[in-house]
Amino acid sequence: MRASALLALVPAVVATPDFTPLKKYTINLDLEPEDRWTEIATDHLSEIKSILTILRPLFSGDAQKQLLNAVIVPDEFKRELEGLAKVVNATYMDALMATMFYEVSAVSEDLPEEWKFVGTKACTGIVAQNSNGTVFHARNQDYPPPFAPLQYDGIFMKNGEVLFEATSFAGIIGVGGTCMSPGGFSVSIDARGTNTPKLAEALELAKSGAHFSAPTITREVCARGGGFESAIEYLSSEIMIDPLYFIVAGSEPGQGAVVTRNASAAAGETDVWRLKDGYPKENPFYLVETNYDHWGDVPSSDDRRNDAICIMEEIGADNVNMDTLKQVISDRGRGKVWPNCRSSRGVFNLATIHSELIIPAVSDYRTYTRNPFGSDEVVV
Repeated sequence: MRASALLALVPAVVATPDFTPLKKYTINLDLEPEDRWTEIATDHLSEIKSILTILRPLFSGDAQKQLLNAVIVPDEFKRELEGLAKVVNATYMDALMATMFYEVSAVSEDLPEEWKFVGTKACTGIVAQNSNGTVFHARNQDYPPPFAPLQYDGIFMKNGEVLFEATSFAGIIGVGGTCMSPGGFSVSIDARGTNTPKLAEALELAKSGAHFSAPTITREVCARGGGFESAIEYLSSEIMIDPLYFIVAGSEPGQGAVVTRNASAAAGETDVWRLKDGYPKENPFYLVETNYDHWGDVPSSDDRRNDAICIMEEIGADNVNMDTLKQVISDRGRGKVWPNCRSSRGVFNLATIHSELIIPAVSDYRTYTRNPFGSDEVVV
């Protein structure tokens, strides 16, 4: 299916910073793995089938098939994928392909241009500490519009207790965005285009037992629980198939970091950028990560980071709270709200499909759908 057909699945919209809470589901991990995703998959049956209709031809090439066949999937996750596939009348490989969207996209050369722009290399993550020492986490997920109807807020339960809360997509078994371990830490993921392995290297990583998908490693770190430093250690050392940025906020003052990862976890390859070394250089109180290494420049065509930094500087540490961070992730660029901040794309843009605002210390997790796909308005 080509780009024109893909975009026809959702009408054009105006980028309007709407905040509508996502529907909340409970995922009971005490159920048999085959049964854990039945409710979510059933509620989103037509949407999952539609997205699979898109993905099958996009990811039907030899490279994608080799990667899907090479990965080693733990038995519990394999059973979950089988159960999910059965609910939507699809194959196990369909369910695996959807969960591995990030990884199979990286070995795909024929993605539509619209998807190359936002599909695998977009998102914004901010960790900020106010003058009282409270650490906040804000996040925008920029993703292809056809995925918007699949979004949900999940409460993951085990032994009758909340294990973690997360924002993800129906049709996959991991966390395709953001998660929070109550009272401990939160994690969001941003795609990284630097040092992406070629197919041969990706296959070797897959066959060696590297973690098979970005959503499942994100799920795993929040399921493990523990503290902020434990999460940083795990995310710094887990071998993956493709590089990523992990944005992590903790429950105590000073606990914020961006973990910049290559696929392997070889010595010296992982960069951990901590809150104490963030912005501004004197008296740092925040970090901003989009999809570019923090030590490098950003392209003029995607300068979300510049506006996020500009607005955070104007807000200042004394005024960091949920409401002001909501303003940052709703910035549309070009000085429309903040005259001194004039990025071309804006932190919030046509690709932004959901946002999170989190305070890990008090287990405050708020997740919202953003661009109201389904409108008949015209893109401006």
